[in-house]
Amino acid sequence: MFAHGPHPRTARAPASPREAPAAPLPAPLPPPPAEATAAPLQPPPAEAPDRWSEAEANPLRQALGAHLLALRRRQGRSLREAGALAGLSPQFISMVERGQTEIGLSRLIRLADAYDANIADLLAEINGRDVEFVPAANALTAPRIDGDPTVTYLTSPSWKLQPFRIEIAPGSRLEGLSHAGEEFIHCIEGGTITMTINGRDWKLSPGDTIVVPPRAQHSYRNDSRRVAVAIGAVAPPGRGASGRGEETERL
Repeated sequence: MFAHGPHPRTARAPASPREAPAAPLPAPLPPPPAEATAAPLQPPPAEAPDRWSEAEANPLRQALGAHLLALRRRQGRSLREAGALAGLSPQFISMVERGQTEIGLSRLIRLADAYDANIADLLAEINGRDVEFVPAANALTAPRIDGDPTVTYLTSPSWKLQPFRIEIAPGSRLEGLSHAGEEFIHCIEGGTITMTINGRDWKLSPGDTIVVPPRAQHSYRNDSRRVAVAIGAVAPPGRGASGRGEETERL
């Protein structure tokens, strides 16, 4: 028999070491920034209208400029000489000749006078007409810019006088005029026309007539509240010599 003795102790499994707590999961990465959405392409800003393109769309302006250029060259005048005679800058005359800008009636009259021409001559020639009888529908209306009265010429170049009709809206005026020939004005209807001749004012009501001496500085204006209408005529200036013909441009 076996000797009784104390039971041997059952060997215990060594205690498991305490498991270390799991490391916290890293915070989720922020989503990548959204790609910047490209701004929609905008059309380029519209370019300012090209003065030359405007001129090409206006055949009357082109024809008038070409005729003024031909007149100046026939007389052999430089831009500087023409400007001195008309009281206009050479640059402005050049732009008018190329059809790049408008010209008001008072400046056109001064320029035509510097070339020994009149407005009726210019308008009739650029419209290609040479008539003696001028129906109302065929009258030649002068170029105008904002604020200018409406002037209609009732003649062809063959007439010795340059008759015209002028319609002046309230507040409108036409200034800086001077002609080589005499001029008469007869107010026919509407409001009162104030004419300033060599610094003196004259009031024309319907039925009144006034004669403007050659080369007198004069202007029209309408200070009344009604449209004023007048008729008149200008004796054309003497025709000058044809000059030296075309030559190289010079200022």
